Amino acid sequence: MVTEWLRLAVPRDRQDDYLFHDRAIWTAELARWPGYAGKEVWHEPDDPDHLVLIIRWHSLRQWKAIPEPVLIETDRKMEAALGVLYPIVESRTFHTVG
Repeated sequence: MVTEWLRLAVPRDRQDDYLFHDRAIWTAELARWPGYAGKEVWHEPDDPDHLVLIIRWHSLRQWKAIPEPVLIETDRKMEAALGVLYPIVESRTFHTVG
């Protein structure tokens, strides 16, 4: 199991809108791909203008098999829906041990 950990700068007053479109666009797209195992969104109480996305994959190979044009097009759809792309300010990858 592999976990993609993304921290995004999304102003608190835009988070409901962001989360609505993220579910409809990004989560729907990722769920189409083999290896997708689920997603959680975490709110940071000490830093309310950021969200953390936790995306789980069965394998790194399956995650990385998503073609770059699909990722670019999905970002384009998010930007069209929101009027802006919120930046990823930190990105990590974790592998399950054991």
